[in-house]
Amino acid sequence: MFCDYNYSLSIKLKNSMAKQITTLSIFLASPSDVSNERSIVKEVINDLNQSYLKVLNLNFELLSWENSTFPSFGEYPQDVINKQIGDDYDIFLGILWSRFGTPTNKAESGTIEEFERANARRLKNEQLEICFYFKTDPIDPYKINFEQFQKIKNFKDSLPQLGGYYWEFNSQNFIKTLRDHLIKISQKWLLKPNIVQSQISLKETATKQSKIIEVEDEGIYDIFENMNELFQNATNALNNFSDLTNSHSALVNNYTKQLDNIPDDFKARKRIINNFSENLTEYCVKSKEKFSDIKLNLDLTIGKFEKFYKIYPEIHNNDNAIGFQTMILGFDHIIESIPTMGNGISGFLNAVKQMPRMTTELNRSKKLMIDTLEPFLNYLYSIEQSFILLKRNGSNLLNNLPK
Repeated sequence: MFCDYNYSLSIKLKNSMAKQITTLSIFLASPSDVSNERSIVKEVINDLNQSYLKVLNLNFELLSWENSTFPSFGEYPQDVINKQIGDDYDIFLGILWSRFGTPTNKAESGTIEEFERANARRLKNEQLEICFYFKTDPIDPYKINFEQFQKIKNFKDSLPQLGGYYWEFNSQNFIKTLRDHLIKISQKWLLKPNIVQSQISLKETATKQSKIIEVEDEGIYDIFENMNELFQNATNALNNFSDLTNSHSALVNNYTKQLDNIPDDFKARKRIINNFSENLTEYCVKSKEKFSDIKLNLDLTIGKFEKFYKIYPEIHNNDNAIGFQTMILGFDHIIESIPTMGNGISGFLNAVKQMPRMTTELNRSKKLMIDTLEPFLNYLYSIEQSFILLKRNGSNLLNNLPK
């Protein structure tokens, strides 16, 4: 597999008030002799979109001459395909077997011209993943075109000189190989903090616009209504995050037991570890989404309470004071639950940190987990102090008002 581990600036974010779906487009390039593999690529992408990628809010979009082009005229036939496919894709996936392809005006074949266009983008430091596969199944001796076969060999030999690492496969292992590689590509993409943060920021903005409208002449009952809703949302989000952490932390023991049962089977142990790594990645992605919900609702809750404190003296009486005191005591739930949650998250994080560097996938998942949870823990402890201060200020306000 010839790969340049960068990611495209052309990543599209499909905005939704409910969630953000990020689409990575894959351009499939090959001659016609690997039509079966082209169908497999489509099937694997569809399967991943409906399963593994769905929980990560990711989506693969397949670009190919079968699905993405139409009859037209250009400088030459391949030029038509080039213009209709365009260069706005994130992953180039090339496959060769027995045919090199038909020469074009600019390259030895259409597939090679498509590769050269992709590689030119890579050399310009554009963020692009290039993966090239070579099928190793035997070829019918009566159908071998030795000139084509030699061109394939020459091209294959040239890839390492370009800095490329290609992958060989056969018909029996192509589905699993392709699926594993596409999952790894999605995991590498998830390690880009700026993209993940942009998803969180977009979601925060959408939620703020849809749920809470800040206005200067907001009355105390409006504030109180929004405040209660935000406080309940924050409590639910904290509980959901705690449940998520507990369910995934239990997996550590489960996978440890599985490894203990097969101490001498290297391949089986690696498979178990990589499955666990996928679970960690899934946990991190879900955590980032829940973190954004928690932070948004808690930050807005504090802002609403501060506004409430400023206006409350205008309506203060003994009956209101009882309700106000009850509301302040409600802060205790947040103040008491944050340390418990923080300890659970820290325990899970430390358990994963202590795992040996057993596979590349595990090491990447550990890094993603550290980058995800450590900022969240810092936020939790700071917000705990904010609520302690909020409770103290509320109590002081009540004590200083007329009885």
